[in-house]
Amino acid sequence: MDFRPVILFLFLILHSSLCLEEEEKAKNKTSVAKDGEKQVLNNSTISLINICDKCTCNETSVTCSTWDMKTTFKSYKWPNKTLEIVSLENTSLDDITQFPPLSIRKLVITGSKIKKIDYDSFINLNNFAELDLSHNEINSTILLPDAFEGNFSEVSYEPMKYLRTLNLSFNLFHTLDQEIFKHTRDLKVLSLKGNPLIVIDSPTLTALSTLPFLEELDLSYCQLSKLPEYIFHTSHKFLRRIDLSGNKFTTPPLALEYARYAKLLTMDNNPIQFIGRSNAFPELQELEELNLRNMSLLTKIGDGAFTNLKNLQILRIQNCSHLKTLDEYALVSNNSKVTTPLKKLLISDNALQYLPEHFVARWDRLEELDLMNNQWSCDCDNQYLIANIIPGLGHKLMGENVNKLKCVLPAEHYGKRLNSLEHRKLRCLDLYSARPEKDAAILVGILIGLLLVIPVGLTSFFLWKRGYFFCGSQNPGSFSRAFYKRTPHDDI
Repeated sequence: MDFRPVILFLFLILHSSLCLEEEEKAKNKTSVAKDGEKQVLNNSTISLINICDKCTCNETSVTCSTWDMKTTFKSYKWPNKTLEIVSLENTSLDDITQFPPLSIRKLVITGSKIKKIDYDSFINLNNFAELDLSHNEINSTILLPDAFEGNFSEVSYEPMKYLRTLNLSFNLFHTLDQEIFKHTRDLKVLSLKGNPLIVIDSPTLTALSTLPFLEELDLSYCQLSKLPEYIFHTSHKFLRRIDLSGNKFTTPPLALEYARYAKLLTMDNNPIQFIGRSNAFPELQELEELNLRNMSLLTKIGDGAFTNLKNLQILRIQNCSHLKTLDEYALVSNNSKVTTPLKKLLISDNALQYLPEHFVARWDRLEELDLMNNQWSCDCDNQYLIANIIPGLGHKLMGENVNKLKCVLPAEHYGKRLNSLEHRKLRCLDLYSARPEKDAAILVGILIGLLLVIPVGLTSFFLWKRGYFFCGSQNPGSFSRAFYKRTPHDDI
């Protein structure tokens, strides 16, 4: 008898029974898991600490300072509303983990010793426009491109949709990962201030070139002595503000010629000694504002220094303790008919002695003038400043400060107010610092003396020769010889 059909039938029944049992177990596990998740969720919800118990909260902000925060951000219950700013300053945070879903405009995490930044740390932040990670110890091995991943799509992670400002200043970056900005291509403001870059290497240059909409770049205090030629080439269409302060530039960088649309350039506190035609600022047709402050080695602004800045409206040259000279044609060439539309000239706290008449083409167009704390010389070379600019425009451009401008040279005018000399015809300083007004009486006395002494002396000599004056012993013979006249030779 063939038992194979019976065996097959029994096998099918047993298999079906086992399958039903497994399905039931799976359902039970799922049910238990769901119940467990609910229980965990409930327990988690119950155990969550309100962030406002640890930090200061108000209607639009959460501020945490000097708090021993080491746990993850998801361990806290956050306000369920849009926050303009969340500030975590000077905490002991060393690992930035993923934030829960929050609506935050600005996130500040500063003054910590960050050692790790997780992937997707900021992925859940809606309306996230500004991130400040300054004053930490972050470098290129800690901050990686995936930290800025946005929402996941079927193709890839989307860019962070609203992030526009990224502050990485005062960290430990020597270089940047060349893909660091691949999820943040819409950045408009980037600060690398205070990082020891020393040079802009190839990966850093590549990273910066991926920001086509960048409007403001801060490379101040990065120990830079030169810039790559094309650093501003890719982003030149939108770049408006550049800060190169506190570096080691000894001349204006030639790379600036590609920042054609920049409107503000700041080069404070660089070791530049002289700016003139030989190292003039390159042509920046749209530049409106130039800052040259706290430059302790700068001694002279020479001819042609700013002649390529045709649209310059605000010029600040302040607190340059050794700056003595502004060339008359530093702004506009002496053979040029183009006038710079200067509106503000701020040249206080220098060592300037003279302000040339033609330094500003149109003084009447100025809106603000600051001449305070210089070493003004009240002589004929400043006649235009003292007799025209100060009385005509002083109060309008300087307010009451115009009364505080004092003469330092020459000695006879030391300490006098410039506007007290507006009606004086000022003398020109002698090469050897002679003071004719003090020496006039002596000179007149000497002249009168000479006029008297010379004729008297000549007359006395003539009379002496004639024998009208007798010296020593006299006798009748000497007396008669005094009146003796020798007979001419022809009469002998």
